Amino acid sequence: MPRAQGNFGASTGWVAEADFAGGLRLADFYVGLDAIPSVHQVRVGYFREPFSLEGATSSNVISFMERSTLNQFDPARNRGIAGSWLSDDSRMSLTVGGFRDDTSSTGISVSNQGCWAVTSRATMLPIY
Repeated sequence: MPRAQGNFGASTGWVAEADFAGGLRLADFYVGLDAIPSVHQVRVGYFREPFSLEGATSSNVISFMERSTLNQFDPARNRGIAGSWLSDDSRMSLTVGGFRDDTSSTGISVSNQGCWAVTSRATMLPIY
């Protein structure tokens, strides 16, 4: 997949990634703001919802040959906004976002209804 990314100054980054298998499809297309007080990053655009570790891990580096059947519940990518918080010692994280729930794999709305979803993911490393 072709991917382009860059920065606007020291605190804003962007990513644009497309997939041409079976036609043009957006993989990631977002802007990330890094310099917001008490928040690690805020993303706005079309990107993977913060749901599970298995869904966020590339298929090139997963531990098993196939993903589990629970991966079917992973909402994958949608349009939205998400904020991430990371503790000072990097042992806890929380990501919460609001996403448009009716986008197809091309990032285009497939209905006229306001189908919004809230997705979150929390991680913790109690013993290092």
